[in-house]
Amino acid sequence: MNPRIVNYKNQRVLTTEQIAEAYNTDVKNIQMNFANNKDKFVEGKHFILLTGDDLRLFKNQPNTVGLVGKNASSLYLWTKRGASRHCKLLDTDEAWKQFDNLEETYFVARPQIDESQLSPELQMANSILRTLQNHELEQNRLNAKVDGIKEVVGLNSSNWRQDTQKLISKIALKDGGADAFKDVRTAIYKEVDRRGGFDLERRLINKRQRLAYEGASKTAQDKLTKVDVIADDKRVIEVYLAVVKDFAIKYGVEV
Repeated sequence: MNPRIVNYKNQRVLTTEQIAEAYNTDVKNIQMNFANNKDKFVEGKHFILLTGDDLRLFKNQPNTVGLVGKNASSLYLWTKRGASRHCKLLDTDEAWKQFDNLEETYFVARPQIDESQLSPELQMANSILRTLQNHELEQNRLNAKVDGIKEVVGLNSSNWRQDTQKLISKIALKDGGADAFKDVRTAIYKEVDRRGGFDLERRLINKRQRLAYEGASKTAQDKLTKVDVIADDKRVIEVYLAVVKDFAIKYGVEV
């Protein structure tokens, strides 16, 4: 098995899926071995954990396409020592055989070229190649960002309640976890009021008073939310959708 070459900060690494494939086992087995033996692994020595911006930049590299799930929020990259540790935990003939192969081929460091010894023509060619590679990386990063924005902006207006609820939940998770949901929602309502010149709180009070006048129960009145108020006015819906989309883009949330 010859895995696709993956480098991170000038270090040869393997994904969990690549290790599982190399050692002829499944991903869950690798993950369980790690979970049960975390004290035997040291971050930076045996593995690198990518999240946030580091993960997004890694995803946008041309040589990592297809290695990372689109919605993955974290990624473990295993160094040579990490691959060795997993081999010891599995302790199968196949794993040892494949680790020897990885050690002799995959993890072999390539000699660095001293560009000063190259001809001026080759130095210029190398410089042009690096420029093109950097341009491709940046273009991929921008394309990924644009694609993400297109997905967010493509909210289905007929399902706007469900769509916005899901987005707000994702924003909250990025902004501090489930406990942040109320704060994010409050901030969105505040921005809706500011942009549209509305007063959602006053509209909610008025709507509850109308229900009370019509004889609705206290429970029915209390169940009303600002989303119900938003649903009464097409213009408010439009402003609300725009605000939620802007928040999603700001926090890098994908649909």
